Amino acid sequence: MTVAEVAKLIGSNSKDWNFAARLRRKGELLGVRRLNAYRYPGFQFRSDNTIHPVIKQLVAVMRASDWSEESFIFWLCSPTRAIAGGGRPVDHLDDSSLVSAAIGMMTVDW
Repeated sequence: MTVAEVAKLIGSNSKDWNFAARLRRKGELLGVRRLNAYRYPGFQFRSDNTIHPVIKQLVAVMRASDWSEESFIFWLCSPTRAIAGGGRPVDHLDDSSLVSAAIGMMTVDW
């Protein structure tokens, strides 16, 4: 999603180009830079147009583990053994064990 789409979706003035960037900097939203702009994955938003509450927790884990947003978004969208049955984390945003799974994956020493 573009910054304008995010702003419109969650009720801010769609002309507020910094709205999504402020949320991203505060750790409340994930975004990935593509060319000259950030894009925001739609999976972060619930059906009531709010940001899923687990996103803030996941961003905190990501930042503490020094992962890039791009790598983290890729992890969220890819099947992993950290999720029961090898599912994609993005399909388990309501699962109470998701944050623990993220911590387990992001704190592995290679």
